[in-house]
Amino acid sequence: MLCSKEKTKGKHLWIRTIGSSVVGHFLDTSIFLLIAFFGIVEFNELLLMILIQYLIKLGIEALCATPFAYLIVSKIKKKINE
Repeated sequence: MLCSKEKTKGKHLWIRTIGSSVVGHFLDTSIFLLIAFFGIVEFNELLLMILIQYLIKLGIEALCATPFAYLIVSKIKKKINE
């Protein structure tokens, strides 16, 4: 793995959560929009749609999912250390 928990010594969860989403969101967004809209909208518009949706997904990941992951990990670590 490019940035595994072992390589980061258990730190930098945000790099791991967002980093894993960079490729996944790009592939998901690109494949879906290409299948759904290829030949229906102009290619430049399609590329713009891919870019905008990709950035929105990464923004949601950074602003919502990553803080939620920190919260869950914190709760699990507290439970383990009780």
